[in-house]
Amino acid sequence: MESNRIAKILIIDDDPASLVTIEDLLHSQGYKTLSTAIGSNAYCIAKCKQPDLILIDINISGERGSEICKKLKKNPTTSEIPVLFLSVEADVASKIECFEAGGQDYITKPFEPHEMLLRIRTHLRLQQTQKALIKVLSSKINEVTKAQKILLPPKPSELPDAKFEVFFKQLSDAGGDFYDVLKNGDDIFDYITADVCGHDLSCAFVTAALKSLFVQNNVPHLTPAEVLNIINKVIPSVLQNGQFVCVTWIRINRLSNKALIVSAGQPPVIFLPLGKEGEKINTTGDLIGVFEKVIFEQIEIEIKSGDRFLLYSDGIVELNGKSPVMRENAIGKMIRICNKFRDKTLKNFVNGLPAELLISKKPIKDDIVILGIEV
Repeated sequence: MESNRIAKILIIDDDPASLVTIEDLLHSQGYKTLSTAIGSNAYCIAKCKQPDLILIDINISGERGSEICKKLKKNPTTSEIPVLFLSVEADVASKIECFEAGGQDYITKPFEPHEMLLRIRTHLRLQQTQKALIKVLSSKINEVTKAQKILLPPKPSELPDAKFEVFFKQLSDAGGDFYDVLKNGDDIFDYITADVCGHDLSCAFVTAALKSLFVQNNVPHLTPAEVLNIINKVIPSVLQNGQFVCVTWIRINRLSNKALIVSAGQPPVIFLPLGKEGEKINTTGDLIGVFEKVIFEQIEIEIKSGDRFLLYSDGIVELNGKSPVMRENAIGKMIRICNKFRDKTLKNFVNGLPAELLISKKPIKDDIVILGIEV
């Protein structure tokens, strides 16, 4: 919400008395309102009118409020609108249901007017703060080239607790592929591979900008998907025509034994559970820098000590061609080779892969990144 614009709030509630009460309360504070008593109408109104905030009753007739919220969050044009639930249900299970659906807050009925207004103002301010942050990040993007050397990715010996090894081969100093490993907390690390597609002399500048954005937003309260959404708003200011960015991101929490996996146009992560055959983990996500509104699927899996992950750039799966069939065949081959080398140390595992994968006599036409991680 821009500070010079009146906030617009969509109310979804099939209780006429409640609807009128909320509308009167919001009008008294200068807010504009949109309203509907039919859940199925919410999608069209939210998409067309772009409210700054949505209030929705969890028990709306026709479709449960949490299901409406899930669909709104999956649509790129409505995914960033804060959703506040209203309900007579005060049990923990209902609240968890709403938060898991993507809701930002939960207000029980009958509500206290002053409390509701304070909650609405808080979430509108948070929205405005995030937009202001994006503007600040955009204004600072021109400073990142000076810090490029400082932003070089760490070597495995520099972050031993991260337990990773990497094979990194660039066609030129201005190559578009890179990796990074960032400490996010005690025994929590972020592992990132990225590719700036559309290689030219500006790639080094875009790469430096991306690394800076990863570092600036490396905070526990932002998930990888949320950071990629922020980057998607900032990075177009430095991309040239035809350029876009692909990213794979894994956040490994060795305390909770969980891993978050997000991909934006990169090949699937290979997961090698201890004592089991390797498998690919498919996640869907939009390319960065192409669309104004984007969605990144973020999945969470259980992990244990000894499990391994493999992140890699598309250059290694497109040696024989870029068709979907050839890429799938190459990924299948990678999984078979990973199973073959599974018992080696992580260093020997990662460094042994290129010799097996790069047996084609065709010249390498893209950068190569292979990042191996052990839980």
